[in-house]
Amino acid sequence: FIIMQGQGDVRFAEDRDGGDEEAILTIKIAEADGTQSVWKVLDRVFNLDSIRLGFTEWGDQIKGSFRPSDDDDDDDDDDDGDKEGEDKRLTWTDWIGHLVAFPWKMLFMFVPPPRFAGGWVCFFS
Repeated sequence: FIIMQGQGDVRFAEDRDGGDEEAILTIKIAEADGTQSVWKVLDRVFNLDSIRLGFTEWGDQIKGSFRPSDDDDDDDDDDDGDKEGEDKRLTWTDWIGHLVAFPWKMLFMFVPPPRFAGGWVCFFS
């Protein structure tokens, strides 16, 4: 925290951190008695952000297994004239493909994404 200008008759000590022009205050926020350290240890061991992202991906995978899709699951951004957010009509071949693949989608929706444990959970599922 730095105080650079004071109102009234304010003088800064020349022998302190900021000299005679400013005052510098260092604030250290200490953690509570052992509560934060448990979360830090868990985060170091398990990488909680990666686990949250993995569960988000898994949820998207489960939601996606119930919807027929007309895209080919690649992430290239080809501009084929369609506006973003525009509702695309699915063809009858899209629906047939979805119905044929539906039992497999239901089976593999229980397989977690490879983000967990470096893919080993996905491999052994």
